[in-house]
Amino acid sequence: MGDPTAEANRGLAVGPFAHDGVWLRCALHCHTTQSDGMLSPAMLRRYYSMGHFDVLAITDHDQLTPAPDAHSEDDDLLLLPGTEISLRSPESGGPLHVLGLGVNAMPRVPERATLLETAAAVQAEGGLAFVAHPWWTGLRSDELGDLAGVTGIEVYNAGCEVEQGRGDSAQYWDTLLSQGLPMLAIATDDHHYPGFDAFQGWTMVRAATRTPEAVLAALAAGHAYSSNGPDIHGIWIEADRIRVASSPAVAISLLGAPPRGVRVNAGPHGLKQPGDVPRGADGRRNGAYPGNLLTEATFPLLTGSPYLRVEVLDAHGRKAWSNPIWLPARG
Repeated sequence: MGDPTAEANRGLAVGPFAHDGVWLRCALHCHTTQSDGMLSPAMLRRYYSMGHFDVLAITDHDQLTPAPDAHSEDDDLLLLPGTEISLRSPESGGPLHVLGLGVNAMPRVPERATLLETAAAVQAEGGLAFVAHPWWTGLRSDELGDLAGVTGIEVYNAGCEVEQGRGDSAQYWDTLLSQGLPMLAIATDDHHYPGFDAFQGWTMVRAATRTPEAVLAALAAGHAYSSNGPDIHGIWIEADRIRVASSPAVAISLLGAPPRGVRVNAGPHGLKQPGDVPRGADGRRNGAYPGNLLTEATFPLLTGSPYLRVEVLDAHGRKAWSNPIWLPARG
């Protein structure tokens, strides 16, 4: 899924685009009949294999479900062991769920465990800890305590979106990033019901090789982006500017700690004529797509923010989210 227009003179590639490897479409939050899903582990594997995914993590609640065997020789789906650990928020008292991805065994989590203790237990079993659906559970950003050992959060959860419209946790993510916390992001289905919350959120991982170990290493390093539709083809830094290439989009945004941000829009809300430079940014429209949708945008590097990140919005209202780009302070 590389960018067909990428050229060597575009500048310094950043994030996953700076590394060789293979792009893998990953479903990192799914449930089976072993907890509260509708499909058996074997059927879930077959379902996601037929859905053109490369990686599946079965994350049943508070247990480690054994990986089912492939249903045919054509099934080359990679399986990551995983679990969803149920905690209680220390202040609001609401649910606090943590995904443990890539664990060798079920993490030993103490009763009334804190997020810090849970992340340590996940790490002890060789896994990565991600806070699940923080917007849906109503978590407050000031009640998580020490986030040491937490790899990141779900920036998008399809199940929470189709059930309540609370699947997009980007605002919550920005709050953590603005505090200088190096939180990475994943997008997931949180699949329970076929045809309802399936194939609507995934994480594109740039893995060095097509192995579970390489997928985990790439996730830990942030060599990934999240999506429920669009593709991000590349991000490059060119002196004091940043360039983004994507699949056809109605808008591409460069965001920093609020209120910092700039957006290039296709059509009448941004690029009214070729060559317009709204707020220091410009973009390239591709006339082959309806509405002259964007396929590139260039932005000034925003100042005063510890991080930058990219969002791509397509004509169907779907988004892609880059992982944060951390830059030296620029004033």
